[in-house]
Amino acid sequence: MVAVLLDRFSGGNPEEWIFRAEWCFTYLGFSEKDCLPLPSVYFDGEALIWYDGLFRTKQFYDWNHFKVKLLLRFRQWSFLSSIESVTYFDSINVAHVAPPEVLHVAIESDLANGKQKEAT
Repeated sequence: MVAVLLDRFSGGNPEEWIFRAEWCFTYLGFSEKDCLPLPSVYFDGEALIWYDGLFRTKQFYDWNHFKVKLLLRFRQWSFLSSIESVTYFDSINVAHVAPPEVLHVAIESDLANGKQKEAT
């Protein structure tokens, strides 16, 4: 018999934890729809507080939605310049993350383009 171990997660590397969690849950025979309550057993500290609050208020739609929110909350983002952004693509969700000053410029640009289109 093979022992299946899944490390506890308190906010370190969410990509690694998700990879290992999916492998363990699949190996143990859990379907994707049954996985959503399982992180509470493996989360500690800040991650457990975050998860518990969102789970109790039903803010996770499914496992894929949980993964996106986990990555957005705990991924260690790094930007090489103020205009570079990182995009995470999921089969269902797309989340675009950029520094606030870049988002502000992009929103102003979109608004200006919209006004120009309305005028023509």
